[in-house]
Amino acid sequence: MRYFFEEYAFDTDLRELHRGATHLAAALALFGRVAEARAAVNDGLALDPHFTCHRFLADPLSDNPIFVAAERRISGGMRLAGVPDR
Repeated sequence: MRYFFEEYAFDTDLRELHRGATHLAAALALFGRVAEARAAVNDGLALDPHFTCHRFLADPLSDNPIFVAAERRISGGMRLAGVPDR
């Protein structure tokens, strides 16, 4: 994908978006598209092989209960897609 910011253009790919790959995997898994989700997990884990659901949940961005519930749901989707627990 190409994004333009002022006069700069930069390409983004999964090297920069490993979390994006695992979030995509979670969404796909929650929609029942498990084969595609596993492919996204493989891409994400290739870029960050130490990524786990535990690591995702260990550093919440907010303590708001709605946000925490959403992170748990995302983590559940990641598990369905094949992201390791630990």
